[in-house]
Formats: sequence, C-alpha cells, structure tokens
Amino acid sequence: MAMYPCTFGPNHRFQGAQRSAYISRAASTRPSTLKHRLCKQHANTLEALCDAALNTVTPETSGEQSKVCEAYDCVNPRSETFYVRLFNEQGSDPDEFIGELCELHAETLADELQWRSMLRVGDA
Repeated sequence: MAMYPCTFGPNHRFQGAQRSAYISRAASTRPSTLKHRLCKQHANTLEALCDAALNTVTPETSGEQSKVCEAYDCVNPRSETFYVRLFNEQGSDPDEFIGELCELHAETLADELQWRSMLRVGDA
C-alpha cells in the first residue's frame, strides 16, 4: 500500500485509507476551495473543529442567510462563508458543515483548519 503525506498538523506520512476534506471559503466575490489529504486521526480532529464552529448540513437546513456571525454569541456582521465536505471512508457520503462568520472568527477558524497548508484542488 502506498504511503501518503498528511497535510494537517506536523508533516507526517501515514499508511492506510486516505481521508479528504474540501473546504470552500467565500468572502464577497472571491471564493476559493482547497483540500486536505488526511490520516484518520487528523480527519477526526478536523471533524471536531467543524462540529464546534460550524453547522451540520442536513436536508432540513434552511436556505435563509444570517446577517450576523454564527460563532458563539458574536453580533458582528458576517463577512465569510465556510463550507466543508469531509470524506471519511471510501464510498460513504461526506459529512458537510457550513457557517457564516465575521472576519475575526473566519480568520481564527482558517488558522485552526490550517488553511495555509492546504492543497489546491487538482494537486496530488
């Protein structure tokens, strides 16, 4: 079995099934989508971060957009939307998360999700 580098956390390789996360970040007119190649441990870490900061997408999720940040009790105007698709096992439906955050909470979440170390979609 091939060994792949995990893009989350300290640089390390793992053996076994790869998990993937596709994270879209949109602020006004500049949306971008990046991906993480994850080991099982870091897929679980990323899922816990998303559970804490974003809403789980369900078929009942309302299409209404909020006007304020959805993080904790923040009342600042929202400036960015995060949409995460986390694939844990091959063939299973992804877990999906979404949230609209103010600039401060968006930057905090981006740092926690290690946005700067992510791969461009299409890269190996």
